[in-house]
Amino acid sequence: MIFTGKLVLCLLPAALTPLWGFLIADGYLNFGSGDKDLFLLVPWSLWALLYTIIFIAAWIKRKNTGTIVLYSSVGAAGILATAWLALFIWAHTISNVYKQ
Repeated sequence: MIFTGKLVLCLLPAALTPLWGFLIADGYLNFGSGDKDLFLLVPWSLWALLYTIIFIAAWIKRKNTGTIVLYSSVGAAGILATAWLALFIWAHTISNVYKQ
């Protein structure tokens, strides 16, 4: 029972990704930018992948379920935010190089 519950928690974000895509593509979820709303699936998919990886790593270390979910959520969000910030700084640096 505990194994099944943890497995569901581990794979839930990844399993919801196609559902989000369907709801956005058919217009049930509308964020105001038309077809470009599908681009929201990119960070969601990356977050889901990081969440699953961190969840499995914490599960192997035999942490309790609440701690695993907390570590996975915060860790995935932190890594994704750091990656986007690094990408922004890199793009800003490149754009300044080509201005000169």
